[in-house]
Amino acid sequence: MKKERNGRRQEKALAANAQTTSAIAVAEAPGRGFGEEDDREDLILPVARLIQPNSPEVMDQGLKPGTLINSITKENLPAEFIPILKFKRWIKFAPAEAGRGVEWMSSNPRDPRVIQHAKWGENGEKPAVTAFLNFLSVFNDDFMHPVILGFCNTSYKTGKQLYSIAKFSGGDLFSRRYAVTSVKTKNDKGTFFVLKVELVGTANEAQRKSAEALYNSFSAKKDRIVSHEEEIGQEEEAEEAPF
Repeated sequence: MKKERNGRRQEKALAANAQTTSAIAVAEAPGRGFGEEDDREDLILPVARLIQPNSPEVMDQGLKPGTLINSITKENLPAEFIPILKFKRWIKFAPAEAGRGVEWMSSNPRDPRVIQHAKWGENGEKPAVTAFLNFLSVFNDDFMHPVILGFCNTSYKTGKQLYSIAKFSGGDLFSRRYAVTSVKTKNDKGTFFVLKVELVGTANEAQRKSAEALYNSFSAKKDRIVSHEEEIGQEEEAEEAPF
């Protein structure tokens, strides 16, 4: 019986090691035939999309408001995630009557357009530019399919909290595991959901190795990462208030 238990432990360890090795291999050396590595900016990454009461997915697919999904596959995302890389982006969306496309975007806080249009007005007017605090993340140890967990509008505070917790905890951003959930709230505009993040614990050695490989693959080109929401010109539907 003891030998049988030891055998099972060894099988689990080998399986875990194989999964980690596979994830690292994908992050470091993608399969042949995809062009030069410099084409990374042509890869559109899915976004962790928070379903709001007025989201089209509620009517079209029967999804429950407050659910977090992969914006491309439409699959529900688990709560636990590991942030790999933080990057910020400012996006100017076209008006609804113009199709809600992206007029321009910038990763430079000193961009004159960002300086001019990203501030709240003196009377609480909404900025013309939407600020996104993004975290390239992996959910449920799926290191082969990273997802962008972005915080904007009413959830932007939560993004700052996540960054602060990670920063003050020390070590690499990807050295800890977190859980993201949604919380129902309301204002004079109606009822909507915002994101909530909590620290779960430290990442194990296998998770850190896979995360480091993914970090090395994306970090040098984070300013050229294209998210699915940027590609389709879509922003969070929730109304926001100054903070």
